[in-house]
Amino acid sequence: MIAWFTRHPVAANLLMLALLLGGWLSASHMRKEILPKLPVSEVIINAFYEGRTAQQVDKELGQKIEKSLQGITGIEHINSVSSQSSVTITVKKKLDHSIERLLTDIKSNVENIYDWPELAEKPKIYRNEDSFDALMVQLSGDTDKDSLIKVAHRVKQALLANSQIHKITQYGTHDYNIYINVNIDKLRQYAMSFDEVSSAIKQQSIRSKSGLLKTENGQYLIYSEQQAQYQRDLARLVVKVSEQGNIIHLSDVADINDGFVEHDSDIHFNGKPTIGFSIKMSAKSDVLEISKQAKKVVQQLNKSLPDNLQLTIWFDASTYVQERLSLLQNNAFQGFVLVFILLSIFLHVRLAFWVAMGLPVAIAGAFIVLGEFGFQYTINEITTFGFILVLGILVDDAVVVGESIYATKEREGSSIESTIKGVNIVAVPTIFGVLTTVAALLSMTQFPSETGRLFAGFAWVVIIALLFSLLESKFILPAHLRHIDINKVNGQKLSKFNLYLSRIRQHPQNVLIWCNKNLYQPLLRLCLRFRYAWLVSFIAMSIFVLGSLYQGKIRSVLFPEVPGDLIILTIELEANAPLLLTQQAMKKAKTIRHTINQKYKEELGISDNIIAKNMAIMYEEGSVLIFAELLNKNKLDEDVSALVNIRAIAEQWREPLKHLEAVVSAEAIVSLEGTSTGTQIIFQHPDSEILNSIVQKGKSWLSGRSGVRNVKDAQASSMGQLMFTLKPQAQLFGITRKMLADQLATAYGGLEVDRFYRNEHNVKVHINLPRGLRNSRADFSKMYIFNDHNKAIPLLAIANIKPYLVHNSVNRYDGINSRNLLVDVDKNITSPERIYQALLNDFENKMKRKYPLFSIKQAGELEETEKTKAGLVTAFMIALLAIYILLAIPLKRYAQPLIIMAAIPFGIVGAVLGHMWLDISVSLYSWLGILTLSGVVVNDSLLIVTGYNELKLTTSSKIDAISLACQSRFRAIFLTTVTTFAGLYPLLNETSEQAQYLIPAAASMAYGLLFATLITLFLIPILLVISSDVKEFLTSKHWLVDTIG
Repeated sequence: MIAWFTRHPVAANLLMLALLLGGWLSASHMRKEILPKLPVSEVIINAFYEGRTAQQVDKELGQKIEKSLQGITGIEHINSVSSQSSVTITVKKKLDHSIERLLTDIKSNVENIYDWPELAEKPKIYRNEDSFDALMVQLSGDTDKDSLIKVAHRVKQALLANSQIHKITQYGTHDYNIYINVNIDKLRQYAMSFDEVSSAIKQQSIRSKSGLLKTENGQYLIYSEQQAQYQRDLARLVVKVSEQGNIIHLSDVADINDGFVEHDSDIHFNGKPTIGFSIKMSAKSDVLEISKQAKKVVQQLNKSLPDNLQLTIWFDASTYVQERLSLLQNNAFQGFVLVFILLSIFLHVRLAFWVAMGLPVAIAGAFIVLGEFGFQYTINEITTFGFILVLGILVDDAVVVGESIYATKEREGSSIESTIKGVNIVAVPTIFGVLTTVAALLSMTQFPSETGRLFAGFAWVVIIALLFSLLESKFILPAHLRHIDINKVNGQKLSKFNLYLSRIRQHPQNVLIWCNKNLYQPLLRLCLRFRYAWLVSFIAMSIFVLGSLYQGKIRSVLFPEVPGDLIILTIELEANAPLLLTQQAMKKAKTIRHTINQKYKEELGISDNIIAKNMAIMYEEGSVLIFAELLNKNKLDEDVSALVNIRAIAEQWREPLKHLEAVVSAEAIVSLEGTSTGTQIIFQHPDSEILNSIVQKGKSWLSGRSGVRNVKDAQASSMGQLMFTLKPQAQLFGITRKMLADQLATAYGGLEVDRFYRNEHNVKVHINLPRGLRNSRADFSKMYIFNDHNKAIPLLAIANIKPYLVHNSVNRYDGINSRNLLVDVDKNITSPERIYQALLNDFENKMKRKYPLFSIKQAGELEETEKTKAGLVTAFMIALLAIYILLAIPLKRYAQPLIIMAAIPFGIVGAVLGHMWLDISVSLYSWLGILTLSGVVVNDSLLIVTGYNELKLTTSSKIDAISLACQSRFRAIFLTTVTTFAGLYPLLNETSEQAQYLIPAAASMAYGLLFATLITLFLIPILLVISSDVKEFLTSKHWLVDTIG
């Protein structure tokens, strides 16, 4: 096939054009998204039980659901969180178990719970589908709630009317509610109770079923409805007719407020009331197209909105995807140019061009296979990561083939036969060299973790691109190099241009030849002479570096902290902190933001706010959540942009907030995606009081560790609870416990008496006391409880009140009482894994001596870290075995593959040293680069070993054979290394946020290959000679034994 394509260049050119055209068409039709959609791994169970405390919900719902889940196969973890009136249970499946089967089993068991409380709503059971935000659309302005809601409805309808937008989540809206605020004195006056008012409303505000009357003259629908949906209708409802015949209307005993659900929470965008829309990615969505269409809709709507309202797009994921694609294009172009320049200098201009053309041809081929008619992959963070990283190694085999053709033509003249011979000389090592890399990457496609499986797309991109580069170097490249005349100065007259190029190349070529002959060869012979000493030195160096990494002396964190473009600021206040303090915290955050904006305007000389957009949410429970997006760096000069540090801005914002009154936690997360699960540590003990004590000690221990910025107890929030118990004299008035509980719940929690759909909005109707009688414990003196005869008895006359604190939530993890600590770790100082290990060794062991039932579990990022580490080790072992097999086949030996693979640990050493040089942490991306590197570093060793095997047959001395093999392969090894480094160099120098995830992987490959090549040029010859020494020793020993025998 090689010879056929070389002799038929038309076929080779048609193949190349077909790949380029097919790749362009496939890439243009591939969807763009942020991350690939992973299979669903969780089932959610939600249940609602109105008016119950977290403890009651846990006992009556949560524990029953958990018990029903026992015995179901495929469950890895069960996390139950009970709060006031509701419970949420998250069931995580085992990695390869069917989610549909698990969902069916869970529904079957939960729906058959025989003692489910009658008043509790039926549980909702569904798959936890992940959907990424494409962008946010924010409606904001100075207006009233009702006007904002009506405009928001129009905005949502307009967005959904666009064919590219399929799913929207609306937030910040206010639910409509009608409150019937009963006047307790009026009830006493008319001898009525809450139940009587409730019953009257239900009897008079009705929706009747329709009937049908059939007559000789036709059919008539029978329908009777008189549902009160507005304040005036409710006011006219008759609630009682007195014995004197007086009609008492609802307005006589209550004030009716037709408005919104009562709460003190608040939400603002850039300081103004807001309602937001999160446009979600669907299964077939393209984030670039969604963004384009959403901008069109928003532009049109802004023209018709009132002057006091505005629509703003922010957190646009298409910008991130577009920047990632630009990074790929820029690095591909720069890599092409650098490879072309380097090969032009050391070989030939035309040869350099056609070798460099292997980049677009291989990438185009990969797009064909990955596109709509192949794997149906999308262009996302993972696949672009694969394309960017593979740029550095994509032309390695083409470089070797091109150099071999060049060297053959130098020796034997420029002819088609010399071209074919040049390809065949290196065909076996280049083919198996690519296959070793493919083998290393195949193990990456089956990681035993969700995070690991995410990178299967990366592995397939690199594998397919490498296979197409192999195809290009064997079938297309030789056809383009067949007519290249090396033009040795042998009497042939050169054109002025070619003569000029020849003179330019002459100097670097002579330098390379001189280095080979006068530096490398003498050093090689010196190393071979003292081979055992050098071998020990190499081994000692690798043990020192890798040992330092293992002991934590070299910074390592699996999931690195990468600066992003979104700040998430969370302020938590003490339990039962007054609302005024929460409002002050939100106001202070706004003031600090203004101060930061002014500071950067003065320092950078800019007119726009550096914190360009922000959404602040105040929760009445005592917390503030702020999302902030910085000014687009495209609006800043490059030198000014370099001065903007998002982490520094976040810290300037966070630091003053943590010192505010009643603030227990102020946390700032900087994230590229806008989310972060962080480091989660679960404390467990059956006894809640003991667990609470341990948690407080654990928080103190963690807070004292270097590198820990903040420790947050997700279940720490508690609130005061008032326990009402009947006094003995209550029985004298005919008051029962149920009467007391029901009437207190109605008065202070609200009793729902109706719900309906009005003007495209759900509306609920509640009875309760006026807001002014629900603001103070002193109001209990004005509260009355009604007996069966509607006689009003003062609450304080029949009930005792006992106050105490209760937790707002009850959490169990795998059936054990638990508390979840979220630890914010500065990964530039330490790693979550080291913090967790120290916690186990020190704190847990100490606590277990006092509380034997206490245990600590890891969750979130820590749990994924352990699984990913195990996956990496397994993948690495499988990769080594596959590489050994692939090397043993062409070499037809058992020991030499091990000699070749000796370069792998030195590649790892080089990768680690590269991270130290660049001052970056060794991370998951680093290990992915190292795993890929394992298949690449053996290529140069394979070239030396195959050359040695050929030469030792015609050379009497093994030292001479190895020296000649290294000398003949020196230029090919040098060129593959420098072109790989050159292909990755642009990425190593990237300062954009997009590149920060990729730099560790690029550093592993670039510096690992650079160092491994340097070592390979000496280590592999040393090992070859030592293996020969051992073989001779064993042979002589065997001969000696036979002689003595």
